[in-house]
Amino acid sequence: MRGAGIDIKAGQTQQQARMRTAIADLLHNAQRAGTVRSDIGLPEVLALLRGASMAAETGDYPAAVLDQSLAVLFDGLKPTRS
Repeated sequence: MRGAGIDIKAGQTQQQARMRTAIADLLHNAQRAGTVRSDIGLPEVLALLRGASMAAETGDYPAAVLDQSLAVLFDGLKPTRS
C-alpha cells in the first residue's frame, strides 16, 4: 500500500481521538454511576488497556490465566467501600 502511495496512517489521528473520547465518556459515566473508582483518569485506563492487550498478544498464557488477570484488573477499578 505504501508503495502505491497510500498513506496508511492518514486518518489514524482522527480515529484515535474518537476512540479516546469514547473511552473517556465510558469512564466518566461509570464513575458517575459509582461502578469505577473516582481517583483514576483516562491515562491510567489507557495504560491498563495497553498492558492487558500486550500481555494477551505477546504472552503464552492460557485463556484461564488471562481471564483471571482481567478479573483482578476489573476488581481493582471498583470503588472501595467504606
